[in-house]
Amino acid sequence: MKFEISKKSISNLFSETHCDPPFTPKLWSGTFSKYEKTKIIAVISTPKSGSTYVTNVISNHTNIPFKRLCYAYSSNEHDLYLPALMTAKTTGGVSQLHMRASPHNIQLIKSFEIKGIVMVRNIFDALVSFSRDIKKKLNADYLGSGIYGYSFIWLNQDLKNMSDEELINYCIDFYVPWYLNFIVSWSNHKKDSQFLFIRYETLLENKLNTFKEIMGHIGENTKISDEILKKNYLQNEKTISGTESAISSGYDNLSNKQIKKIKEKFNYFETKNIEEYLEYKK
Repeated sequence: MKFEISKKSISNLFSETHCDPPFTPKLWSGTFSKYEKTKIIAVISTPKSGSTYVTNVISNHTNIPFKRLCYAYSSNEHDLYLPALMTAKTTGGVSQLHMRASPHNIQLIKSFEIKGIVMVRNIFDALVSFSRDIKKKLNADYLGSGIYGYSFIWLNQDLKNMSDEELINYCIDFYVPWYLNFIVSWSNHKKDSQFLFIRYETLLENKLNTFKEIMGHIGENTKISDEILKKNYLQNEKTISGTESAISSGYDNLSNKQIKKIKEKFNYFETKNIEEYLEYKK
C-alpha cells in the first residue's frame, strides 16, 4: 500500500508537541477516514511470553506488514510513538511491544483504533527464560551502551561475572517489579473488547484454537494453516514449542528461596488478577 501523509496530519503532529494534555484525540477525528479499513495490531506482552512468534504468525497469515509502533527497540520503554502510528494507519501494521497500559498509551490505542493482544506467561517460567535471554545478550558488542537490553535492566560488564543463580536473583529484583506493574496496569482493561488476553500456556498447549481466537479478534480469516504455525519464525530457528522453556520448567529450576522471594513481591497486591500469574499450569 502506498504511504501517504496529509498536510492535516503533519499539522496535527506538530500541534501535539505543544498541547496540554500531551495528546488531543479531537485533533485526529476524521483525519484517517480514507484508511478506515486499514488495521493496526499491537501484540503487547511481558518479555519471553511468545509475542515474537505471535506477531510473525499474524503478519504471515494476514499479509499485514510488521511495523515498529514505538520509537525504537532498545533499552527504552516501548511506549507508542505518534509518528509511527501515523504511518501505520496509512499502510497497516502489526507490532510487538513490551508496554504498560499508561493513560497515554491507552489514549493512542483508542484514537487510532488499535486491536490489542495482551500476552502474559507465569512469572516463574518467564523469569528463568528472561535470565537466559539476558545471559545471551551479555555477549553482545557495545555492552553498557544501552543498545541492547530492556528499560528495567541495563546490561553492563558487571553482570558478566555473575553465576546463573546470581543472575536469576538479579532478575527477580528488576524484572519481577516491571512484570507486576505490567499486569496491574493491564488488569484494568480485561473487560474492554478492544483487547484480547492470552496466556502463553494456553497458546503452547493449543496453538490452532488460540490463533483462531486471535484472528477472530482482529477480524481476519480464522482458517489458519498448520504450516504457518509450525514455521520457524524465531531467530534461533526454533518454533515456540521447540524452546527450552516448557511449561513449569522455570518453576522446577528455581530454588525454594527464590520462589519465596518472588511470591513476596506478589504480596503487595491482594487481587486474583495478580495471583493467577503464579499459576504455571492451565
